[in-house]
Parts: sequence; C-alpha cells; structure tokens
Amino acid sequence: DTTPCSVGDDTSNTKIVMIGDSHARQWIDALDLVGQRNGWKILVYAKAACAAPMVDYAYQRLRRQYTECSVWRTAALEDIRRQTPDLVIMTASSAGYVRMTYDPVSLPDWEQGIEELLDSIAPVNIPKIWLFDNPRISEVSPLKCFHLAYLHGVGSHSCKVDVPSAIDSELRTLESEVVTRTPNALFLDFTEHYCNSEYCDLLP
Repeated sequence: DTTPCSVGDDTSNTKIVMIGDSHARQWIDALDLVGQRNGWKILVYAKAACAAPMVDYAYQRLRRQYTECSVWRTAALEDIRRQTPDLVIMTASSAGYVRMTYDPVSLPDWEQGIEELLDSIAPVNIPKIWLFDNPRISEVSPLKCFHLAYLHGVGSHSCKVDVPSAIDSELRTLESEVVTRTPNALFLDFTEHYCNSEYCDLLP
C-alpha cells in the first residue's frame, strides 16, 4: 500500500512530499507541526526497512531479497510524480543498509542509488532535499538513559555516544557530494543539533 500519511494543512495548495523508511516516519509529528504553522500539506511515503535510493538488497528478517521494497518504491515514486509536489524530501537509515552485516549495499551502489532516486523526481525543476540520517545510538539503551536522567537529572554519560560511533563520516561525505552535484537538490544535515565535536547526546 503506497497511500501516504497526510499531515499539516490538508486544505493547502502547497504540497510537500517525503519518502523514506522508518527514519522518514519518525519526522511525521515535526512535519505536521511545520505544515500547520506554514499552511503546507505534507505527504509522507514510508515503508519500514525500505531504502529510498534505488538499490536492491536482502532483508535480514526475511533472509531473502526484499523485492517488496523495490515494488513499493516504484509505485510510491510514480504516485509522487502524479502529485506534482512543490518540494520532495528524501531520507534513509543509510548506515543500516551500507554497514549491515547480512547483505550490505556497497558504497558505489548506494551513491548510484541516490543519483537515480534524485533523477527520478520529475519535472527536474522540483526542489529536492536529501536529509542526512540522525545519529545512530546502538551503543546506548534509551530506556536506561531516560531512567537515569529521571533519577539523577540531565547529563548522564549513559545518554552520550562518541561522534565516530554515532556519525558515519564516510557516508555523510558521499551523500553530500552526490546531492550537491545534482541540480535543484540540497543536502540537509541536522547533526550539529544533536552532537558537539566529541559526542552526541540523546537528551537536549
């Protein structure tokens, strides 16, 4: 099912689209607020574990090629083109595909997949944003972090992850370069809002 989640101002003629995996879905509440404040209708196309870039890979939970993702992505992009949006935002849990142990996507294939995704948005003059993924916190237990913060206040080391562990700098450079050389495309990175030069913190 490629039916998008519609948030923001449903009566607006300004239409913004987002496509991605669960890391796109996590922005729904924020997009709803932004859409309501600015009078924008926002459509979110999201499928769990389905990379927005045009890549094929095996899904570890299925232990086979994730063909459902390719079918869904193709249908979602066709629907997006019919929507003729004013802006398209794309994102993905990039390291989850490139660094996964089961069937990792190679860096050249990931780069090509982003290029093909950006090129698939027609007409070409539609502005596009590639949203770099949020920091990965696999070394931290969010429940433990929030529990200790509740008991002892903000600032617990249990809520912090070193920047090299949380941010894949190689992926960030690759994605920034491929987006920057694409007409009408912007690379958007919120890392500085989560991290300083040493660590990323789950708590503000």
